[in-house]
Amino acid sequence: MDGFTAKNIPVSVVVGITNVLTILGSALILVSYLCFPSLRTGARLILLHLSLMDLVVGLAHFIGGIADVNSRYNLTRGPSGTNAVSVSPGIEAFCKIQAFVGYYAIISSVLWTVCLSVYMYLLNEHTRRTVHVIKYYIWPSYLGCYGIPLFLTLWTLLTDRLGYAPYDSAGWCTLITKDPITERHNSFVSVFGFDLWIYLSVVLITVLYVSNTLYVRFKKAQQRASVWSSIDYKFIFIPITFVFLRMWTCILDLLYYIYGDSPLPQGLVEPFLYLTGIGDSAQGFTNAILFVCFTKTVRDAFRRVFCLRCKRKNLREFEEGTQINNSQPPKAAAMLESTSSNIATRNSGSLRLKNILDLESSVPVSS
Repeated sequence: MDGFTAKNIPVSVVVGITNVLTILGSALILVSYLCFPSLRTGARLILLHLSLMDLVVGLAHFIGGIADVNSRYNLTRGPSGTNAVSVSPGIEAFCKIQAFVGYYAIISSVLWTVCLSVYMYLLNEHTRRTVHVIKYYIWPSYLGCYGIPLFLTLWTLLTDRLGYAPYDSAGWCTLITKDPITERHNSFVSVFGFDLWIYLSVVLITVLYVSNTLYVRFKKAQQRASVWSSIDYKFIFIPITFVFLRMWTCILDLLYYIYGDSPLPQGLVEPFLYLTGIGDSAQGFTNAILFVCFTKTVRDAFRRVFCLRCKRKNLREFEEGTQINNSQPPKAAAMLESTSSNIATRNSGSLRLKNILDLESSVPVSS
């Protein structure tokens, strides 16, 4: 029994905490969409489906880790040198169900991330047709992001490639790329079942966000730098985070291919237990940091609900503003309204682009 199949309590704790953070982060994004109608925009509709899949990933991995399904399989080496696996039918059925749900949600989450990047790119090309973009874009997204994972999941399930995978996870059942009985790595399943989708997603997301970044910098040269100084990071953070989280499983599969049927060096086993466990589960948490904590419109929406002091301050400012407007003569009020209209017109272009980066927070659509 090597480091992958042996029970590792620290890994289970760290990965379990990551799953809990992902569950909470994904739930926070779902609540922000469902409870605040002003935030129901086209991009946040896509983010809603992405967060739903991340929530399912966190729950599936958390339940699989808590149940510690892998430890309930008895993996022994027979006299002929081959491994033998014994387990109760109930545990085996639970393992396959958990692997089915978790694997489906991971692939769907990856594809929804791609859809989000494509949608943000389309917004730059059709900034004045936001509602039309989401209207004609969302239905193909449903078909691709829910249909392709279903096809892959059924294929892997019917070919007996979902279940007990001690070499491919941090304790839960998932896609089997290295058979625990023969200890052989199946490159075909590894590439077409997971790696290919990650590689294509990384390339496409990087290209789209680089294009968006160049567009932003072009507009930045034409408008006030202060509008862009605090939001440029979003174009950089999304592809970097996606690549960092998803690359470890691909690297592990590459190491399996290099070492062939030989076991990995013990010095590589434990780091990859942490990296693959955290990377496959943490996207919901990182999305919550980016699209809730680092997005002012969402922070303000939550602050208005939970901050009593802010409510009293807003009420006081409203009452003071009402008193000032009532005390102004009609001519002065008309001049003030005209000045405000001119300022809004001058800043409309920069605010529109800022809203695109904030997931078009000021352009709600019907859901």
